[in-house]
Amino acid sequence: MATKKSQQTKSQVPPSPNVPAVRRETLPSTINYGQVHAGAGMEQADRESFAIPFLSILQKMSPQLDRNAPEFIKGAVEGNILNTASQEVYDGEEGILVIPVSFRRVFTAWTIREKGGGFKGEIPTDDPSIMTTRRDEKNREILPDGQTQLNDTRVHGVILLDGDRPIPALLNMTSTQIKKSKRWMTQMQEKQQGDNLPTFAHIWKLTTIAERNDKGSWMGWNIEHDGKVAEQEHYDAALSFYKALGSGAVKMRTDQTHGPSED
Repeated sequence: MATKKSQQTKSQVPPSPNVPAVRRETLPSTINYGQVHAGAGMEQADRESFAIPFLSILQKMSPQLDRNAPEFIKGAVEGNILNTASQEVYDGEEGILVIPVSFRRVFTAWTIREKGGGFKGEIPTDDPSIMTTRRDEKNREILPDGQTQLNDTRVHGVILLDGDRPIPALLNMTSTQIKKSKRWMTQMQEKQQGDNLPTFAHIWKLTTIAERNDKGSWMGWNIEHDGKVAEQEHYDAALSFYKALGSGAVKMRTDQTHGPSED
């Protein structure tokens, strides 16, 4: 009976106004795209209208691995590399290829988790307040207010070589990964001393590896040189990103969505 009543109620709903439904079979079989209106629809968009992806490693507690979280990505596993803009994940063992373009070091300020957490801003490395921190029982650098943690952050601007697509991206390294950043910077410097070429003349392969200390285990970066840039399109993309970062047209932002790790 309930089903019958439901059907009767549905039939009593007045029809929509005379707006014909668009049926695929009624559309033209061929459409002339991209001549008169080539590139239309983006006239008012500037650089701030687009998201430069962050490249990050999925950890065992990442929301992308939690089926009950809105960030859940089907098929993603610990150790995958996440493109935050496209939500694509790359196999951590297979790795990704990147061209390093620029580097920035900064301190990020966060409200400690006990006080609710949350990003509070960036502090340059020459700010006097950095010298006022103390280490708490969790080995965190805390400002005199007792609730603000400073996190040493190394930001690498790179070109991600995703198939044939050169994609500008940002890579943040903090905590245990700072030593990876330092080693990578040293290796890039050695390459420059040998060939006198810019950093973006070289390609590096980034994979993920398991790491641990007395606090637990996590996945970290492994970085290896993969050769020189061979495609002019890739080099031009890197040069363009380098100029945009240098002029300030694009900002070397820190990832403000993930608070400090305690590894």
